[in-house]
Amino acid sequence: PLFRVYLLCFIFFTGIRLSELLRLKWQNLNLAQYGMFLDESIVKTDKWRFVKLPQNLAAALPIYLNIYNSKPDTRIFNWRYNITAA
Repeated sequence: PLFRVYLLCFIFFTGIRLSELLRLKWQNLNLAQYGMFLDESIVKTDKWRFVKLPQNLAAALPIYLNIYNSKPDTRIFNWRYNITAA
């Protein structure tokens, strides 16, 4: 399924932890700056950080957003939904 491809691309191209990725919400992304803000609700430490996204991954994210009809305050990878949709 498509969500697995995006999940692997995020991990491979950004180096963020799987646990951080599964907590990531659309509102954390800043596609204009090709990056994402990982705040205290996402990271395992108390320090937020900005992680750069490759341009090709950032350009493909609106397609994924439309396919899964996500809202800004929802998680990018809704694990329960995506497993049942597979």
